[in-house]
Amino acid sequence: MSPASDGTQQTCRNCTWRQRCLPAGLEGDALDRFERTVARRIGLERNGRLFNGGDRFELLYAIRTGEFKTECAAGNGMQVTSFGMPGDLLGMDGVGTGHHCGNAIALANSVVCVLPYADLSAAMNGQPALMRQFHAVLGRELARQQAMMLMLGHARATQRMATFLLDMRDRYTEHGERPRMFKLSMSREDIGTYLGLTTESVSRLLSAFRQSGLLQVNNRAIELCDETRLREMAENGEPPLLPAT
Repeated sequence: MSPASDGTQQTCRNCTWRQRCLPAGLEGDALDRFERTVARRIGLERNGRLFNGGDRFELLYAIRTGEFKTECAAGNGMQVTSFGMPGDLLGMDGVGTGHHCGNAIALANSVVCVLPYADLSAAMNGQPALMRQFHAVLGRELARQQAMMLMLGHARATQRMATFLLDMRDRYTEHGERPRMFKLSMSREDIGTYLGLTTESVSRLLSAFRQSGLLQVNNRAIELCDETRLREMAENGEPPLLPAT
């Protein structure tokens, strides 16, 4: 980990993503008390590791800028388990066991706020609003993981890709991107392991979606051209991919 060139000197009070993060709804003295639980802010360059599987769990990390992936060992390789964006918490996989289950890797130059879990727990005991927000953030992540498990167990490849693109569109829109256009930070290999597909299948699906007029692709830049058909594909199964007219 290395010092970041910007973002590490800011506070929760002036953070753009405060309302998506733990201090959402906190004001005045309550916000000041939470700020004191933030041990420091650190920067990581792209591909930098925040923690590794097996590391002792002591800290949570709130993403301030940038993006991350989490991954766990699966068979002979690594399975991507989530993609984190500003306002998301990393490290909660270690709460139950005392050790991290997998790795957290920066997909872009990033800044995180470091929260010692013991200090955060003590702060929550005296601040019901903070405890409610912690549970809300935890519930949001659990709901996302449950939806992913259901999709991997029952959805076809085209459904998985359509659902992924719509979900990423929604998340990037929350973070200020244009509603129909966004740039993916993750590689096609990462997308494949996340969706349970090969890298080749991801490339073929994106090409088929493009040829059918559902989207435009320029390297990692995606523009959704027919959200209605994408949503039908995600919800109802696998309609034929017809050429755009």
